[in-house]
Amino acid sequence: MKSLLLACLALIAVAAEARDRMAVLDLVPSAFDHTEALLLSQRLRHEFDVMGRFDLIERSDLYAFLEGRGLDTATCDDSCLRAIGRALGTEWIVSGSIRQVGEKVHIRGLLYEVKNDFIFAQTTRKMDYDIERLRKKEMRRLA
Repeated sequence: MKSLLLACLALIAVAAEARDRMAVLDLVPSAFDHTEALLLSQRLRHEFDVMGRFDLIERSDLYAFLEGRGLDTATCDDSCLRAIGRALGTEWIVSGSIRQVGEKVHIRGLLYEVKNDFIFAQTTRKMDYDIERLRKKEMRRLA
């Protein structure tokens, strides 16, 4: 009886530690510096990672997969996100774009649930251009 209880507790502990797999695509820049968009994308990945809720697919693995399939994330729609997610075995995909319009920056983020083929959340944020604020605060808010 004691060994059965210990086995059940071990299974509960493993289940509690199980985390969803997630792929975070780079923010697609439009009228925005490509290098800054890449740095902000890395920060966004970091914000998801520190949550501790997701097992993130490494960026290098993700983009090697995309390149091997000839996929361009700049033109990726729902069916593309679904195909990527299913091929990688992820439950979630994050995609988005960033563009500068005058002194403002517009960031669009999308959280796609692969299993149910569903846009779970979508947001657009508009703020003054301030790269430090974008990096330190807005990527955390977006995540």
